[in-house]
Amino acid sequence: LMAALLLSGAVVVYILLDRSHALYKQVFLVGMAVLSHWVLDFLVERPDLPLYTDAFRQGVPVWTFIVPAFLLELALLFGGIVLYARSTTPVSAGGKYGALLLGLLMLMVQVVIFFGPTPDSGVAAAMTSLSCYLGFTLAAFWLERRRVPQSSESRMLRETVTNR
Repeated sequence: LMAALLLSGAVVVYILLDRSHALYKQVFLVGMAVLSHWVLDFLVERPDLPLYTDAFRQGVPVWTFIVPAFLLELALLFGGIVLYARSTTPVSAGGKYGALLLGLLMLMVQVVIFFGPTPDSGVAAAMTSLSCYLGFTLAAFWLERRRVPQSSESRMLRETVTNR
């Protein structure tokens, strides 16, 4: 927690000192992602997260309850996809359907992880995980080339139409 707080605090100080930097919003998001990652780990991990030293560890072991853990995972996954889809615009058919297809692929992997057989060994689990990470990273890279950030004008227009 201390490292997450220090890194997030450093990001806030950076932003306060240099708001003219073109990437300050992205830097802020990275800092908040670091802090939110600790909060999410706190919710799902067994009590093994140190607050300051190893003497006092915390955690709410949601993962010991398979169905709530799976539902939480789905909510986070598809909530992220909705946020991504609302903040970007597709420029091709792949961009239009790619995020949903990637989400469904990730859902299938989660089903296997939660309800499938245990891997034969630690090496098999590690290789499977690394393969999935690589595949998801390449798919996200491919998807990013088929979607563009929405302009503020298009967001305002969509919100106006939605609020009628």
